[in-house]
Amino acid sequence: MPRYYFNLVRSGEILPDSEGVDAPDDAAARRAAGDVIEEFRTLLSSQEREWEGWQLEIVDETGRVVAIIPLPKDCS
Repeated sequence: MPRYYFNLVRSGEILPDSEGVDAPDDAAARRAAGDVIEEFRTLLSSQEREWEGWQLEIVDETGRVVAIIPLPKDCS
């Protein structure tokens, strides 16, 4: 099963996902992105960090960009 990574990117800055998740295809990885964003909200609920300009970049194990999803301005 392919592995997908959910990197945070903004203006050339990358916070890489070193763990990733297994998903059967690109569509399943895109659906999993909602869970990833929700996890960020949970982890950052006690912080007032602004996420304006940040995007969630889904890449497969070969480095191919599957999708880019803009994050809400406030993920907390």
